[in-house]
Amino acid sequence: MTAFRKPRITGAFTARGKLGAIGVRVTRGVAFHGFAFNVSPDLSHYRLIVPCGLADTPVVSLASLLGTAPSMVAAREAVAREFAEVFGVELVSGSP
Repeated sequence: MTAFRKPRITGAFTARGKLGAIGVRVTRGVAFHGFAFNVSPDLSHYRLIVPCGLADTPVVSLASLLGTAPSMVAAREAVAREFAEVFGVELVSGSP
């Protein structure tokens, strides 16, 4: 399964739906940011909201796409490895 970006919409998408999201908000000079990568959440909760304002795009997870999900440790390591490669940085391990 291939993941991709959509022009002018933040997040990671697959042909079956949105797999990940990022968000930034600045309030009173303070920046808040977040990152979500859906490994194995209970997707039924997303039926109650319109995530990211995308009413026609379902939320998916690695578990729903692959039939099983990697461990959270494996998912974290893969995301960190790809982040470091894309942004050309070296990540130093800290507390989990």
